Amino acid sequence: MCFDYVQGHGEAVNPLYALGFNRVGCAPCINSGKEDVLNWDIRRPEMIEKIRGLESRTGRTFFAPCVPGKYTNTIDEVLEWARTSRGGRQQMFPILHEREGCESKYGLCE
Repeated sequence: MCFDYVQGHGEAVNPLYALGFNRVGCAPCINSGKEDVLNWDIRRPEMIEKIRGLESRTGRTFFAPCVPGKYTNTIDEVLEWARTSRGGRQQMFPILHEREGCESKYGLCE
């Protein structure tokens, strides 16, 4: 309904949704799931590098823990977690091809 409302008023939906992102308010959103984190790493590695630089300069991160027993996680730990399945115990196969076309989970391109 949100997308219909925005488009119904002649406004454009954020193009990141068409690239398969679920959350686009922040880059990357601290509440992103594994798929969005990997999408940022694949499509916008400069954002990952920017976060790495901020963490290095400040000595802090804004990611909540995704590794059991840790208080916070750095971007590199979040990326490592995002590359796993089954609760972080099994490595996933990497995507070996560039994605083409609209990947919106919200049916924006149909």
